[in-house]
Amino acid sequence: MKGHNDMKNDLLSDPKPSAPGLSDVILALAADGIVVTDADGRVERINHVAELLLGTPSEVLRGRPLRLLLPGVAFPPSDGEVIARRPDGSPMRLRLVSLAAQAEDGRRVHVLRLREVATPAMTDPASNQEYQRGAAILDAISQYQSEMICRFGPDTQILYANSAYAEAFGLTAQDIIGRRIIEFLPLTGQENFAKYFASFTLEQPERYYEHELKLADGRRAWTCWTDRAFFDTSGNVLEYQSIGRDLTDLRDAYLQLQRSEAILRRAKDAAETANRAKSTFIANASHEVRTPLNVIIGFSEILKSEMIGSLGNARYLEYARIIFDSGHYLLTLINDVLDLSKIEAGKYQIERKMISLPPIVDMVATLVSGQVESTRLTLIVNLPASLPLICGDERAIKQILLNLVSNAIKFTPAGGTITIAAEEGEDDAFVVVSVTDTGIGIPAGDIDRVVQRFERLVNQAPREQPGTGIGLTLTKSLVELHGGRLYIESEEGVGTVVTVTLPRNCVEETVVGDAMVEDAVG
Repeated sequence: MKGHNDMKNDLLSDPKPSAPGLSDVILALAADGIVVTDADGRVERINHVAELLLGTPSEVLRGRPLRLLLPGVAFPPSDGEVIARRPDGSPMRLRLVSLAAQAEDGRRVHVLRLREVATPAMTDPASNQEYQRGAAILDAISQYQSEMICRFGPDTQILYANSAYAEAFGLTAQDIIGRRIIEFLPLTGQENFAKYFASFTLEQPERYYEHELKLADGRRAWTCWTDRAFFDTSGNVLEYQSIGRDLTDLRDAYLQLQRSEAILRRAKDAAETANRAKSTFIANASHEVRTPLNVIIGFSEILKSEMIGSLGNARYLEYARIIFDSGHYLLTLINDVLDLSKIEAGKYQIERKMISLPPIVDMVATLVSGQVESTRLTLIVNLPASLPLICGDERAIKQILLNLVSNAIKFTPAGGTITIAAEEGEDDAFVVVSVTDTGIGIPAGDIDRVVQRFERLVNQAPREQPGTGIGLTLTKSLVELHGGRLYIESEEGVGTVVTVTLPRNCVEETVVGDAMVEDAVG
């Protein structure tokens, strides 16, 4: 059987590498027995200390199942104590620690550390020095961990504490070792200490919990702890290990995120409640608002037409005409606001049925003919003779087209052209209707804005244009209420094309406007 010096010579004389690998050096220098198996539990490597403990040369064990070394131990093994046999056949208690790892070639392996529980005193100075060096390496690994680590026995006496654990309490490891673990627990932990640690079993050897810890600098840290019990083969606890992590920053960030989300939810709920209340109020007030306005329009029409008799003064006649025109304009604006509010409040109803589009287009063309003539524009209607029926509400479809054509008239200079066209969609499910103008166009960055509520763009319009900026918003909402979409293409100085899709087929039904209206082009 080879000794450490023989192993070192073998490593150094290996013709393949120029120097031994790090894992080979660690195996050779480790003070504990080290066994490396593949993912199936077959022995791949074993160091000299493990050979001495188990009395079997590595050449015999390589490629053999781990159970030949440690009978009765399942694979992968759990940390704890196992019973093995010395070379002379006598029983031997070994403390086993199992770790899953990745080999240099990327394979999954298991590394087992074996240490005799009652380690006999080493009389050989060289062997003792080697053992101490290996123990120092293992201790250094733990000391440089950022986690707080301590181990204590069933009698609650602390056996080990790393520097992170000691520093958390403003002490050194020497100050902590030998004291009771209960001294370093919060008051609530002290009250339930006995019951908590009695709950560890072979089937459930690990527990996880969180608690607030007062650190030596006075800061309160929120920590999480993983406690694990190690058992012997009889099921008795040998010792406990406790590993803690400081989660204060993470917890504070999480709590801040929760608070921010709660604030945003409350603000969103309040805004939605206010918006619904506003929309409901406006929708319910339609009769009260329209009735007096219709009276004003009606009486001003009587005055301007002098139905009862002459007003006696030309200026009175002019004022009556202004009142009539302003009343009509105001009624149009109020109707748009009320319709949009009804859609938002879910109270706008459309009566779906199969309708013909050309008569509606002709009606719209007739309604705007006066505006077209007064602004010296040309209106072209381009509809195919075989245009299929569409599914929709006749009044709403008329309003959609009227809004689009009126908008085109507003922003098209004298001498320009406006075209209303329609065709079957490519998928036969929709009819595509477009209104094209040769107007001033829309800047590319503002196309999404023009369909937002109360949004009016500042540009060089050919004439002063009144309005509230909700015409396109209402139009888009009505199109989407029918299950269609609205698209805008525009180029400054060239003109604008607004396209809407309207469904061809449907079951006749009443559709109620959705309370949620988007503010951007879909």
